[in-house]
Order: sequence, then structure tokens, then C-alpha cells
Amino acid sequence: MDEDKLSSERLTPMERALLHYVERLTSALEQSASQFEVLEQRSTGLIAERQRLLSDCMMSLIASQASFMTGFRAFAKRSGGSALIPPEMEEAFRLLETAGEAMTAMPSK
Repeated sequence: MDEDKLSSERLTPMERALLHYVERLTSALEQSASQFEVLEQRSTGLIAERQRLLSDCMMSLIASQASFMTGFRAFAKRSGGSALIPPEMEEAFRLLETAGEAMTAMPSK
């Protein structure tokens, strides 16, 4: 530390002022970097939480739709066979099963 003091004493007033500004900039940069890291961690946490909530919501919606479709199929078959089930409903059921499988296969974190 004494060496820094001795070397700064050899500086001209302009060099000392410049050194002071560099030290202030360095300090401000370190503080900004620290604040940025905190903000980044908080943002990443919020995004991860929202993704988890969206995934949970999608799984609930898929389960609800699957339950409805299963009930609809059973009702239609009891009412007169699969001829009453429109092809679009069968396709919707296949797409629903695909969506459920895709959601289940997604890695969690």
C-alpha cells in the first residue's frame, strides 16, 4: 500500500485526477456487475417458475380434455357405435394423446 502511495505521489495532478476517475469507474463497474448478477438470477428464477406453472397448466388442460374425450367416446359408443363419432373428434383425440405424450416426455428442470 505504501508503494501505491509513493507512486501516486510521483504523479502529476492531472494523472492523479485521471487515476481517481479510473478507480471510480472500476468501482462503478464492479457494483453494476454485482447488481446485474442479482437481476439475472432473479429473472432466471422467475422465468423458470413461469415455465413450470405453464407446464403444470398444460398438463391439467390435457388431462381435462382427455377425460372429456374419453367420456364423449364412451357416450357415443353407447348411443349407437363409433359411426356417431365424427372423424374430426377422433383426430382431436389422437392429437390430444400426442400432446400428452410430448408433455410427459419433457424433462423437468
